[in-house]
Amino acid sequence: MNVRASSILKLIGIAAALICTFHALAEWATARSHPDQLLCEWNARPLNVERSTPRLSWQSKVTKQWAYQVHVATSEDALKSQAPDLWDSGKIESGSSLNIAYSGKPLRSRQTCHWRVRVWSSEQDQPGQWSKPATREMGLLNADDWKAKWIHADVPKPVKPTPALKRWYELAGHSVDKNGNAQLTGAKRLRRVAPATWFRKTFTVSKPIAKARLYSSAGGYVEVFLNGKKVSDRMMNPAQTDFQKRILYDVDDVEGLLTKDDQQQNRHTISAHLGEGFYGQNVAFNPAFRYGQPLLIIQLELTYDDGEIETIASDASWLTHPSPVIKNNVYAGEVYDARLEIPKKFELPSRKTATNWKPAAEAINSPTERLEAQLLPPVSQARSITPVAVLNPEPEVWVFDFGQNFTGLATLNLSETSLTAGQAIYLRYSEWADEKGNINQLSDGAFATTVHQVDCYIAKEENESDWTPSFTWHGFRYVEITGLTEKPRIDLLTGHLIRSGVNQRGTFVSSDPHLNRIHQTALWTYESNLISIPSDCPIRERCGWTGDAHATVTMSNCNFDMGSFWEKYLDDFRTNEQKSPCIVPGKRGFSSTPDWAVAQVLIAWEHYLNYADKQTLAEHYSQLQKFMTHYHSLQKDGIIPVGYGDWCDPVKTPGTPRVGGAGKPQWTPPAITTTALFVYASKIMTSIANVLHDPSQAAMYKSWSDESARAFHEQFFDAARNSYGSQTADSMALSFGIVPENLVDAVAASLKQNVTVDWQGHASVGALGHRWLYPALSKAGYTDTAMGTFHAKGHPGFHYLFDDLNGTSLWERKGAFDPVTMEAPDRSLSHPFQGGYDSWFYHGLGGVQPDPKTPGYKHFFLQPVFPKTLDWVRVDFNSHYGPIKSHWERIDSKIRWTVSIPPNTTATIKVQESSIRERILTPGQHILTVSETAKSVSRKPF
Repeated sequence: MNVRASSILKLIGIAAALICTFHALAEWATARSHPDQLLCEWNARPLNVERSTPRLSWQSKVTKQWAYQVHVATSEDALKSQAPDLWDSGKIESGSSLNIAYSGKPLRSRQTCHWRVRVWSSEQDQPGQWSKPATREMGLLNADDWKAKWIHADVPKPVKPTPALKRWYELAGHSVDKNGNAQLTGAKRLRRVAPATWFRKTFTVSKPIAKARLYSSAGGYVEVFLNGKKVSDRMMNPAQTDFQKRILYDVDDVEGLLTKDDQQQNRHTISAHLGEGFYGQNVAFNPAFRYGQPLLIIQLELTYDDGEIETIASDASWLTHPSPVIKNNVYAGEVYDARLEIPKKFELPSRKTATNWKPAAEAINSPTERLEAQLLPPVSQARSITPVAVLNPEPEVWVFDFGQNFTGLATLNLSETSLTAGQAIYLRYSEWADEKGNINQLSDGAFATTVHQVDCYIAKEENESDWTPSFTWHGFRYVEITGLTEKPRIDLLTGHLIRSGVNQRGTFVSSDPHLNRIHQTALWTYESNLISIPSDCPIRERCGWTGDAHATVTMSNCNFDMGSFWEKYLDDFRTNEQKSPCIVPGKRGFSSTPDWAVAQVLIAWEHYLNYADKQTLAEHYSQLQKFMTHYHSLQKDGIIPVGYGDWCDPVKTPGTPRVGGAGKPQWTPPAITTTALFVYASKIMTSIANVLHDPSQAAMYKSWSDESARAFHEQFFDAARNSYGSQTADSMALSFGIVPENLVDAVAASLKQNVTVDWQGHASVGALGHRWLYPALSKAGYTDTAMGTFHAKGHPGFHYLFDDLNGTSLWERKGAFDPVTMEAPDRSLSHPFQGGYDSWFYHGLGGVQPDPKTPGYKHFFLQPVFPKTLDWVRVDFNSHYGPIKSHWERIDSKIRWTVSIPPNTTATIKVQESSIRERILTPGQHILTVSETAKSVSRKPF
């Protein structure tokens, strides 16, 4: 072969390789054009959709989605055709891919829907490839879809007192009332608590199964099993609601648990374990809060290959038996007597008639007005935690220190522990212990609940199994164990953080370990108060207080995917029995002050900002309007004097009694927080009315906001000090646009002076002020002052919390404990409402902020600030359009800033105190250099 021929062949080979590479790149690009992350009602494969216009979401992989098309069909074959039988949206010119409302044929109960989506890019006329199909199923939409009956055991009798139980009553029953007088209320009520109940039903499957769905719920906490296997990892389920109005139900795909067993000729058993939960709880607070005796409802629907449907439903044919959980209460704890375990694997199918089991009773009336689908992520174990030390403060008293205050459970690992029949082990839970390890339960709020957190395990004769409580949870760092005859191993206990299973969506980390710890402390505290509601503390109250919720709503959305969680909570407002605004949605929901109840407006708006969900705004609009009308009616010359104020702000000196007692605000009275929040809520309602195309109402709310802002300024502004009276007052006034433009610089300077001089670098804000102080300072150019509050030494700063108090979570009141006297703290040590600052780590230090005009992070802002004490910050945030990254680091005298913009979004960058120009960034990674220069401040509020 000559040289020329050889060269030609080489060129041909290169050309072929280039063609292959081109095709590979084309295939890669085509694959990337597939929309993915398909969600319906926030779930990848929901089985209980009840909305008539389900919301569909996906992530586009094109730079810019120009249009989309959705197909929905009753089968995969119909979906693949070009004529889907439920809905063909046609080509919709829109860049949105979040919460698109289904607009096809009416949907029916149990219906399976297959759907897919494709998109057009602005760079091509042809659509991209169809996404992989996704499925969803409709729930039981009509009351008559439920063939099952609500059932319960015969009115159970409490077990007879034994020495072990008497000891538990002594430990769990609080012996002093609110006035310090001796009382036995808690112990008396605990004696009346009946055992939990087991239910079972055996049935036979006659033919091959095509589909099996298990619908279940309870008044109380329930665990459901099929052939002895738990059908899900749900705990403390169903979620807390106003049970008279609605109880949430679950749906499980259980085909995999119905495998054929030749020996039993395809016999199966459903079993359920039912505890008191909040439905049957009548120990803590007012016994009238009890809804009734725990009940169960289960409906198993089997669809056979031939199309026949068989239903196994709860009714009087089901059998019941008392559980070894002889006592259970969500506030007090649980007593488990292993000697009473039911023998012979009762959860498994058997031909033998169950002995000592009694028929269930059908409830005469339904316990609730309606059953609703439970779509928020259920409570489950989020992570395990091992003890860091075992202390021995007294003979035969062992205290396990987990090194971290959290909410959850402790498992007794008993497989290698030698116990005798009837031996009782007591577990006392505490947030506090002294240096020797003596626990103190003063912070658990027993003055209100009349009980302490105590579990008890009573051993049997055989080898013990590991044991974890089923129907209670605790807030604790320390567990005191008594009843053992020998020194325990450190692995005798394993802790479990439990919470609603919302996915983490944001991460923050910086060059400052102390700041990172402050962030993690907020997270530990928030996660410890996420048991299906945003609670204020995991021991005393365990209720969804509204002020606590709105104080932390922004930081929660920065850290977690809270879409379905906040929707559930907003629905709790609608089902509240009280006509006036409520302080706790549910049966305990007495009338609230407006600076707490305004949560429904603030949360609805934050939900829209994060998830672009117009449907939820529309559904709650009339409720929000009703509340705002009530709010407005409380005005006196533009001021609203009632409220709780900036609750639990710090006293000047630790141990100093609070003026007014309890958590009464010391620096920011109710008239300030309530009126300022009315201004803010009116601005939000103006925006909501505009989103929902209601211009007359928008104009009205704007006038309300303007009028109240003027009244606030006239009433509270001190011209001599250029202040409204406190850090919280000034921060709210600056953040809500209350301060006249010509006074903004002066008020901001006064705020800075108050922090640096009057409080020696400390923040003096309480529950409501944390959210607003740090952005108010940084927007005014005082970023280093804001950062300094986290490093200020002594009371009431974070060094005080960590170094002097040994705190690992946010305390309700840091000043409630004086490290000099060493008296145990008497208030909760896990209160997330002190963690509103954490949103500034994302919105300020990372600079990632949603755009109200284009919500859901379709367009967003990147506006970080750069404190001189930080060398670098990394914020990562998973929006529903894709991951956002904002990482910056100091290199020499400049800042290197790396950002990532998700496909189908844009971001506007604008950096204060910098020469960098404002501009819009398109999808992809961008590396910017920031030169810090003269101050350039954007004052635009809200």
